[in-house]
Amino acid sequence: MKVERINVLTAAAFFLITVLSATGQVMSPLPAGEQAVCAGIGLDPAIIFSAGYARGIRFDAINRDLLVSAEIAFPIAELDFKDNRIKTGIQMSIVSRNGWDFSTAIHAIFRGTENWMHRASNIGFDVAALGGFYGKKWFSALELCYDKALMTKITATDAYRDEVYSEFKDGWYINTGGYFQAGLRAGLQLGHLELKLRSGLQRTERFESMTVPFFADLGVNYRF
Repeated sequence: MKVERINVLTAAAFFLITVLSATGQVMSPLPAGEQAVCAGIGLDPAIIFSAGYARGIRFDAINRDLLVSAEIAFPIAELDFKDNRIKTGIQMSIVSRNGWDFSTAIHAIFRGTENWMHRASNIGFDVAALGGFYGKKWFSALELCYDKALMTKITATDAYRDEVYSEFKDGWYINTGGYFQAGLRAGLQLGHLELKLRSGLQRTERFESMTVPFFADLGVNYRF
């Protein structure tokens, strides 16, 4: 199917990179061989539930431990699994000394939504830089994240064509938006459980205001 370039994404497609982007796995570094299952609730602006899995692995070629993770998220106010986000990627420590750590992360993101106007699927990524202190029982770090939607496939419904725009062209649209987030993530470890909090401000990639200018999510990890 032909890929077409657009400058402004429809409001429906923009939903994919805002409402379905609130939650994210937050945890202190996992040593090689250690695992964790994760769950969280986020606000941005809808209420989003996420569940995921993470594992620490050793990458001897670069003498680094990596955190490999996968996550699924969906809105829970009006539960509909057709609105979803799947996210998978890695986080790697760049510099670590006396509990202080600077790391980077990159994830591939797949989003989907469906309503009376359209069906949309999105392929994108995010990159993040994180720096802070990671103790034995708690951690706190600053983060800067960029989330980009690379391609969005939009298929209009018959109702949309009848009531709004009969000549809408289905297909893949590229460069369909992005945004920045800057904030704080923190956690408290209680045995195998790790309580986590993430909050901050967000702007579009053009540094324009968003409908909800902040993000927040709260969750728990079980490490084993």
